[in-house]
Amino acid sequence: MPPKRSERDIALQLYTLRNQLATSPEATFDTIVDAGYTAVELFRPIELSATFGGQLERRGLRVPSVHAQLVGRDAAPIFDTASALGAGTVIDPRVDPAAWTTRDGILRTAEALNALAEEAAAWDLHVGYHNHDVELSSLIDGTPALLVLDGALDAVVVLEVDVYWAAVGGADVVGLLTELGDRVRLLHLKDGPATATGAIDPDLAKQVPFGAGVLDAPAVLAAAPGASTLVVEFDDFDGDLQQTIADARHRVQTLVEGER
Repeated sequence: MPPKRSERDIALQLYTLRNQLATSPEATFDTIVDAGYTAVELFRPIELSATFGGQLERRGLRVPSVHAQLVGRDAAPIFDTASALGAGTVIDPRVDPAAWTTRDGILRTAEALNALAEEAAAWDLHVGYHNHDVELSSLIDGTPALLVLDGALDAVVVLEVDVYWAAVGGADVVGLLTELGDRVRLLHLKDGPATATGAIDPDLAKQVPFGAGVLDAPAVLAAAPGASTLVVEFDDFDGDLQQTIADARHRVQTLVEGER
């Protein structure tokens, strides 16, 4: 059963602050807490948990999910780390883009994710996949590759849909989320301004908080009622990042409260 919308959790993907973490980790974690976040999503979880595990614990920051490349890797150490962090889901953030150009490539990816999900059950973890644009722009007999993947995944495998990248890939984000249904358990939330044609701008430096760009933010959230973890992220940003992550969280929180 999908979670009630009031149960949505808001987290920050630490990749957003990767440069700041490398130079001033203490101040960066202060920034995260001051912006109102109580949860974070880790990238490179083995490395980051070893380096910053104490920071997370001291500040009471929960880790509902982590990003780690799983397909073609030894996943056991990653699952060990995710479990120790208290995460519930391990997300593979990217596979070889060539895998999305053929049906066989997509089916092999699905087979790998299905096997990983079965393995992860021993740690009481879920396995999922996070899209970029190629999974939507690549069509197999007219169907976006991500939907072909969805049709080949076992029920226990989840998706973390990045709504910005889905739009860059040409998807109708609301329609996509509706079609994927309960498979979508996490969302990556960011937005972008419109180009001259009205499409979302793919320039990473122009990314803006979810709801401050071209996406219909209330409709996007309404189309994914099963998404219990809402992850704020910026791949790049040209501006005051500290103020922006606070603004982004406030916008998402306001949207969630409006659903109740």
